[in-house]
Amino acid sequence: HNSFNPIWTSDDWEIHGSPTDSHCGQQSPTQARDTPEGQHALGQFFMASFFRYFVGAETAFAAYWQGGAQVPATACPAEQAPCEDRYHLSIHPGAAERLILDATPDETALLQNALGQPVRFEGFTEFGFCQTNGRAGEGCTQAEPTFAAAGQLFLRWEGAAVYTSLLGGLDARGFAALSLRVGLSHGLEANADGVDFDIALSDSSGRSASVSAAEYGFALFDPPGDAFDARGSEKTTLNAIRVPLSAFSGVALNQLMALELRFAEQTAGGLQWTDLMFQAEL
Repeated sequence: HNSFNPIWTSDDWEIHGSPTDSHCGQQSPTQARDTPEGQHALGQFFMASFFRYFVGAETAFAAYWQGGAQVPATACPAEQAPCEDRYHLSIHPGAAERLILDATPDETALLQNALGQPVRFEGFTEFGFCQTNGRAGEGCTQAEPTFAAAGQLFLRWEGAAVYTSLLGGLDARGFAALSLRVGLSHGLEANADGVDFDIALSDSSGRSASVSAAEYGFALFDPPGDAFDARGSEKTTLNAIRVPLSAFSGVALNQLMALELRFAEQTAGGLQWTDLMFQAEL
C-alpha cells in the first residue's frame, strides 16, 4: 500500500519497516525510494504497456517486454535515466517459445540438467540447492530472505570456478536468446561492489564464445538496505540476464555441446540462480 494505489495510500513500510533503513527508511539520508510522482510514472508505464502489448498486441512495447530495451526516461525517477537497474524483469515465455535447460526444481539439478545431461561444479568453495517452499519472503538460508518461489542453485567462489551444463549437440537455431534469473546473495562482503562472470557456449567443433553477464542485465548488484530481521529492506530478489544468441559469434547453434558460467581468478562472491533457458521472440 503506497502511491501506486490512489485509494488506499497508507505506506506499509511505516508499519513493517525501520524508519532509518538505509534504503527504504524515510528518516535515512541515503533512502532511495521513489516519490509518489515517480511511482505514478512507473505504474503508468509498466501496467499500461503490459496490457497494451500482451492484450492489445501493440508492438511499440515489444522491445521492453522481450528484454531488449531499457525502461523509458519518463518512467525513471527525476534525473536518474537510464534507470533499468531499479526495476526487475523476468521473462518466462510459453512452452512453444522456450527451451528450458535447467529450472532447478530440486536436488537433481546438482547432477543433471533438464535435458538429462550431466552438470559439473568445479572450483567453487560451496554450492548446492535451496528451496523457498513457494512462499514469497521465505528464502534460501544462504540469503534469508530470498523473494522468489522457485528452487535455486547457489554458488560461492573465491577464485577461478566453472559451472558446466552439457548440451549433447543441441540445436538452438529456433531461438533468439539465452536467459537465466539470478541474484546476488545478500550479507556477503565479497558482493559489496557487485560481481560479474562470463557465459560461454561451445559447439561440437570445439569453437567457443563468451560474453560478460553484467553487460546484459542489472542483476549482479549487492542487495541494498539493512538486515531484514532488524526490520530492514535487504533481501535477495532474482532478476533476468538475457543474452541474444547473436552475441556468441562463430559458434554453431545447431551443434551446441556445453554451456558454462565462468568465474575468473582474483574474484569472489556468491549468487543464486534458476530458469536457465533458450527463448524465442515473444
